[in-house]
Amino acid sequence: MIKNTLFGTKYIISGKLIAPNENEIMVRTIWIKPIKQNILKFVTAYPLQS
Repeated sequence: MIKNTLFGTKYIISGKLIAPNENEIMVRTIWIKPIKQNILKFVTAYPLQS
């Protein structure tokens, strides 16, 4: 999902993460591309309910 905000373009990405012990967890990550900057910055990540 992509959202435009006052601070820049926010990217919300959900997906499966596989741990070294092969356990799987669904996570959501948030990234932002600030206005007038050409770099994507990591904001946060958190687990999703199963």
